[in-house]
Amino acid sequence: MERCDFMSRGLKKKRTLEVEEIISLYKEGESTTRIAKLANVSSRYINKLFKSITYLESGI
Repeated sequence: MERCDFMSRGLKKKRTLEVEEIISLYKEGESTTRIAKLANVSSRYINKLFKSITYLESGI
């Protein structure tokens, strides 16, 4: 999967979980709020991350 700027730029310094770990937790049923706390980011950031992943996978 191709990475966009949103996933690879300087924000990584704040985020304590890798994108793959975030996706895995979500697939296991964790809420975006819980994932955000674990990753040291806001739930809004998690939702934007998922939106950007969906956009990339759709090929638009």
